[in-house]
Amino acid sequence: MASGTDWFTTKEGKINGELENISKGVSPYDYGSDGDVSVRDAIELCQKAYWNVAIFRSTIDIQTEFSNAKLHFRSPNKRVAKFYEAWYKKINGWAFAEKFFLEWFRSGNVFIYKFNAELDLSEYKKYTRAATDKNKIPLRYIILNPVDIQCMGASSFLNAKYGKVLNKYEVDRLKTATTKEEKEFLKSLPENARKDIKRGAKPLIELTQEDLIAVFCAKQDYDALAVPMYYPVLADIDLKLEFKKAEKVLARTVDQAVLL
Repeated sequence: MASGTDWFTTKEGKINGELENISKGVSPYDYGSDGDVSVRDAIELCQKAYWNVAIFRSTIDIQTEFSNAKLHFRSPNKRVAKFYEAWYKKINGWAFAEKFFLEWFRSGNVFIYKFNAELDLSEYKKYTRAATDKNKIPLRYIILNPVDIQCMGASSFLNAKYGKVLNKYEVDRLKTATTKEEKEFLKSLPENARKDIKRGAKPLIELTQEDLIAVFCAKQDYDALAVPMYYPVLADIDLKLEFKKAEKVLARTVDQAVLL
């Protein structure tokens, strides 16, 4: 094959030449035999880089701080505005927004799970569309660790279902459930999941889609999950850390030579 065209595919269908390194790149997606898809390794690597590499962490923290801003509620009726201001304060909206943007920039997969509670809305009935005097309203939001999230097997990822893989700590807690909440949660799980917990395995629990809000950064409809935006720089960071190791070895060698 001519040197000017050696970046095209060969007869065997392989890429060589100029594009060979890209062709041999690592895919961040992990496809299970049961059809479930995850980007666990990619997200976990980004988390470890955030915890261990100062410049990586500082970049994400700065983006998080500049993204967060106070919400202002406006309404022709002041009582309605005060109601939403009290609700925003109740859920600790500012702190939650910081957690949201941190996860947004760090992993690109933000899974928000809401917990509803009954609230007496009789006083605000004429200002809302409440059908009854009591309605359920979200009073707590938590962000799930995307490392534990899998996209459950589906032919299309447009309206995909997501499940959470219980980690070792959660399995150990449920295996010897002591509190009322743990016992009730264990009882609510499917029989096969309870069996997995009993033998120490990590079951995949389907999340209630009505209470789950999934927000992705740069995800296409054909993607199961988003790839962290800083995933491509991990190779460069790893190379820098390798150079630091080499420098330490060299420094120790020089130190020993001087002492001798």
